[in-house]
Amino acid sequence: IIGNTPENDSIDMIAVSAQDFENIRITVGQGFFQLEFPRPEFLAPDIVVSAAGRLVVFLDAAITELKIRGDSTSSSPSLYWEWWPKPVFTPGGVNWLSEISRLVGARNCFEDEETANIQTDWDAVRQREPDFILLAWVGIMTSKVKPELVLKRPDWQSMKAIDHIHVMEEALFCRPSPRLIEGAIKLGKLVHPQAFEDFPLPSFIKEKQSNV
Repeated sequence: IIGNTPENDSIDMIAVSAQDFENIRITVGQGFFQLEFPRPEFLAPDIVVSAAGRLVVFLDAAITELKIRGDSTSSSPSLYWEWWPKPVFTPGGVNWLSEISRLVGARNCFEDEETANIQTDWDAVRQREPDFILLAWVGIMTSKVKPELVLKRPDWQSMKAIDHIHVMEEALFCRPSPRLIEGAIKLGKLVHPQAFEDFPLPSFIKEKQSNV
């Protein structure tokens, strides 16, 4: 596990080599015991839960609610996630971004590629005709991401997603950590606002924000 020390009481942890929520929750359950989280109110009082176990409970509850709302939607918009612009890198089907896309009732347009990430090109992306273009450039602050560069790509002006280009926070989408839940909530509100507009931030995320 890579992350901040217990002294600054942060949940900005990274589950090394994790590719999906199941691996992240396993890593959390095994090694995230130093931090204290409030006891989930819906647990019976006679159930003993460690700090790590509490976080896993919160993660599971948030994932379940995300899936319920995602399944209730009537459409499944196609998302192009861009990790790097040139050469183009995008997540494949074996990646947490494909998972959170499905959770909120959408789909990664490269989810048919059975790999964690793909090096592709602008023409291959254009041919897949996504509904949204989501720029989450790894290691780059959102203020430094330049959507206007996308508009200059050959033939991209004719894509239906050209009016739906969004800069996504790298910290919420590019790191395998519990903060992916926060990213998933934001994604849900973007692609299916009616289904997710009243989705509250889980308490463990609010705790993180209060410590920043």
